[in-house]
Amino acid sequence: MTVLNVMDRQLLAILIEPIKAELGVSDAAMGLLTGTSFALLHVFATIPIAVWADRGVRRSILAMGLALWSGLTVLTGFARSYGEIFLIRVGVGIGEATGGGPAQSYLSDAFPPERRATAISVLVMGGPLGSMVAFAAGGWLGDAVGWRAAFVIFGAPGLVLAVLIRLLLLEPARGASDGLAEPDERHAAAPGSQETAPLAAVPFAESTRFLIGIPAIRNLVLGAGLNTVGIYAVLVWSVPYLSRVHGLSASEAGPRLAIASGLFTALGTLAGGWLADRLARRDPRWLAWLPAMTSALALPFGVAFALAPNGDAASVLLAPASFMAGTYFGPVLGAVQTLAEPRMRSLAASAITASNTILGLGIAPPLVGLLNDLGAASQGDHSIRYSLAGLMVVHLAAALLFWRASTTLREDLRAQGRFREGRL
Repeated sequence: MTVLNVMDRQLLAILIEPIKAELGVSDAAMGLLTGTSFALLHVFATIPIAVWADRGVRRSILAMGLALWSGLTVLTGFARSYGEIFLIRVGVGIGEATGGGPAQSYLSDAFPPERRATAISVLVMGGPLGSMVAFAAGGWLGDAVGWRAAFVIFGAPGLVLAVLIRLLLLEPARGASDGLAEPDERHAAAPGSQETAPLAAVPFAESTRFLIGIPAIRNLVLGAGLNTVGIYAVLVWSVPYLSRVHGLSASEAGPRLAIASGLFTALGTLAGGWLADRLARRDPRWLAWLPAMTSALALPFGVAFALAPNGDAASVLLAPASFMAGTYFGPVLGAVQTLAEPRMRSLAASAITASNTILGLGIAPPLVGLLNDLGAASQGDHSIRYSLAGLMVVHLAAALLFWRASTTLREDLRAQGRFREGRL
């Protein structure tokens, strides 16, 4: 599901140049289209959907959201103007709001705390794998059949998967993996049924006060958002960068980015979750220490990618930058899920989703586009490399916030009754 989520989202970034040429708009306008249009209602939809998921059947919510964003991705191929695409992408953002909080909440009830970072990292790993597929196939499809047909092809599989999720996925009992559920709740519900004797729902205001009151959650959420600024700046503008500065076509840049960005971010995501789970058994602060270290390391590699002398060097340098940037997902999302109460987990995940969306998608793509336009007079096509290099400093800011989270994480976990030696 996450693979399709990012495939549909990333395809627009890969096809910036042909869409821009057909619609006759600026880089700033395309930045709004690739980021802000999606983020516009995605953030506002995230919170009510999370509240719904903390009370309802998450399997059904996931299926409905997938059907909505996949159908609108297909519809993108039939849009007649910039305004129509903008409105369609707003709808895609609403649909994809179901893929964050509800999915993480679902996994947190299916896996115990000591395996949670790994489980969530596998879920999130679908994102870079989706980017990998989009980079590998999106540019080729755009060149071969046109950008409109590419959207139809990318959106169709999600409609089928939505039906399968609704019919086949089981709903886990809330709190079972933390030992909070009643004995008869320790089994997944049969398809179409509800959990028995569910944990009581928590009012939205009370949940919000509880989550905001935990210092580690505040720092982890903001750090995640800043880290995502650098990630999305590269994801959205890497194809135009390689095209304008290094002369590569979309079909040539795609396979390179599929490996350097998609594959290496996926590997970093999986490695981060796996390693964090093991290190956290010794000290839970590793859930924040590890992403602090790797986020700081993403900065020099990201700058080197943007300033690379040729396309080959850029491709090589992007790989370690992507690996380092991807490692934060499992530890940070896993830590937030463990700190939150079972009936607040979708809302807690939605806080990170909102931070990532506002900063990563809502600000990064249009900001790079605006900087490109401003620098074009003096730097020409090369202005994009300095826009990208400048935004990489956000990884250092994220690292500092993750480190701050580590200073209270153990005490915050103990206060919630989640910290036990050898097992979170």
